[in-house]
Amino acid sequence: GGKMNEGDIPSNNEIESSKKKSSLRWEMGAVSECGVRNSNEDAFLVANDLLNAFQLGSFGTLPQTFWTHQDAVHSLGLFAIFDGHCGNEAARFAVERLGHFIHEELVRERQNSVSDKKCGLDSPLNPGNIESILHDAILKMDDEFCTVCQEDGRQWESGATALVAMIANENLVIGNLGDCRGILCRFVEDTHSYEADEDWYRLENLPDGLDSSTESKQCFWREVTNTHTPSAEKERERIEKANGWITTETEIPIGQLRRMDLLDEDVIGILKRCLHYTSGNTMAPISDSERSTKEFKAAPQRILHISRVCGELAVSRALGDRDFKAAFNTSSNDAFPDSEAAQQQEVSSEDESWWDCPLWLPYPDDQKRRFQGDLVSNTPDFQRIKVGENGVSDEFLLLACDGLWDVMDTDDAVRVVRDLLFHKKWTAKKAAARLAELAIHLGSSDNVTVILIRLFSREDELNCK
Repeated sequence: GGKMNEGDIPSNNEIESSKKKSSLRWEMGAVSECGVRNSNEDAFLVANDLLNAFQLGSFGTLPQTFWTHQDAVHSLGLFAIFDGHCGNEAARFAVERLGHFIHEELVRERQNSVSDKKCGLDSPLNPGNIESILHDAILKMDDEFCTVCQEDGRQWESGATALVAMIANENLVIGNLGDCRGILCRFVEDTHSYEADEDWYRLENLPDGLDSSTESKQCFWREVTNTHTPSAEKERERIEKANGWITTETEIPIGQLRRMDLLDEDVIGILKRCLHYTSGNTMAPISDSERSTKEFKAAPQRILHISRVCGELAVSRALGDRDFKAAFNTSSNDAFPDSEAAQQQEVSSEDESWWDCPLWLPYPDDQKRRFQGDLVSNTPDFQRIKVGENGVSDEFLLLACDGLWDVMDTDDAVRVVRDLLFHKKWTAKKAAARLAELAIHLGSSDNVTVILIRLFSREDELNCK
């Protein structure tokens, strides 16, 4: 489930300061659906005015003065999704504690900046500072959760992928662990600079019946997260270096096809676009940008390849999953003081970090049955992007767990949200709920959590009235 803090309604009564205020505003909608699962292991956190939440004592008793209203040119937004596995404990812990850990980092930063006298010119709210604080908060939160898992007779084995986004001073700073994903979409006047930037993809206009857009401005979107799966080259290298291995299963998603709701017009639209692209239609050639991003996740004939860390976990970075992390498991020496492994270790004193996994694993024949370093990492990847820029309109940020992305391509999600927000003029809340419903109608077998943020300027809002 989700959590909202008091003081989350953005206040327009901005504190007057010498800093020029921004007209950036947003409207947010969030929803978490259980779907076909027996229970919902996802959780989400939204704080539309983080500084206000800090002032109200929502995340700690000490005053926090590193980030102030004087530094902020608009409200600070914090948005997070945690997709749990093997129980909901990790996701729930993260929702309850993330704000507290950010608050602790801010108190520490203030003490450091006072002693170093270094924070003269740079705003504490610059993207580098925000990234550093979120990074440290996530690592410390994971450390505490992995410790709590075994305290007071607990035997928690749960973990959670994480997506944490912050909007501050017209910058989006977004970090993630695992396979939750974020998409930023906008309509732009200056198409040349976007077409030259390989991070941005243009949403192609499709023939009648496949697209509802009549826009003159061009629509561009980009991924704002790096997905961590065991099959990704960087992840595989790290896992194998830790003496781990990757297994891969292949399956045809028959269950997804059985669960599809073919009475849903958007399901039919997505299937038509899949068939349009896969039928070799020479009348409508597929562009390079679409070919590189189109994954045909609704296609009935596709084959799934599921990679797992040591035959167990389908994610390679997460909070929790302490059985896969070096710091929380016994080293080979402690477990077997007289063993051959311990004797080998004495020969090489720098190899003191070998550890044993407490789980039964399907070890390959040549595997030493011990590991060195983390099999599942708690280090988030970050991206930083400017938002609310001149020449940009109809901008939105879509954050969702893999329950959505397992059945929906990014371009289909962009088309659906664009249509709901800007053609049908739905609220972000209603559009987020519809997107989660659509994922279930497309046959998703997972919990589905969606946070949708429509970004606009105060002038846009006044012009609409």
